[in-house]
This record gives sequence, C-alpha cells and structure tokens, in this order.
Amino acid sequence: MRLPRLLLIAFLLEPLLLLDGCGSRDSRSAGSDSGDAAAMLPWARVVVTGSVVNLRSGPGTQYPVTGTVSRGDTLMVLAEAGDWLRIHLPERSVFAWLYGGLTSRVLE
Repeated sequence: MRLPRLLLIAFLLEPLLLLDGCGSRDSRSAGSDSGDAAAMLPWARVVVTGSVVNLRSGPGTQYPVTGTVSRGDTLMVLAEAGDWLRIHLPERSVFAWLYGGLTSRVLE
C-alpha cells in the first residue's frame, strides 16, 4: 500500500512544484508586448483568440486533452511554463493548461 500513498503525495505536490518555477517575467523585455503570454502575472486574465483551443492536463502537446475553450472565453492565469499557461475556469471548476500563443492578455 506504499505506492498509492506516494502517488497521492506526488499528485498533490505537482501544482506547487510547477508554480515554484513559474515566476512572473518583466513585461518590458525585448520582443514583448501587451498581448505576450510571457508577460503574464499570476491571476492575470487572458482571452482566447483561437477558434477552439484544447485544454491539457500538463504544459505540452504530449499531455492528454481534458476539454476545450472557444474564441472570446476569458480565463484566469495561475502560472506559466514556457509558452504554456496554467488556467482556472471557475464556472466549470477546471484547472488546466493551454498554449499561450492562442490567447491575448486582458488589460486591466
């Protein structure tokens, strides 16, 4: 029974480990603009610009698709991993990843 407990601990710690390595970046860096996913801060908002965008269980195309969002949907950004954004959809109680290049930052 030791293995299931270790898997549970790893599952619970995974979001914390991903957030630890995903600090915000300076939006004034070369090549960045107001719509650049690389300039996201935790809990920033983005709007989906792709027509139908896959949500995934991890930050990459090798992870399974867990759902989709559509053009115009507004999402809360929790973290970044490269070009991928960890998002939250409170109305669906969903946490997932999507490719940041298919979004645009919502200016507040």
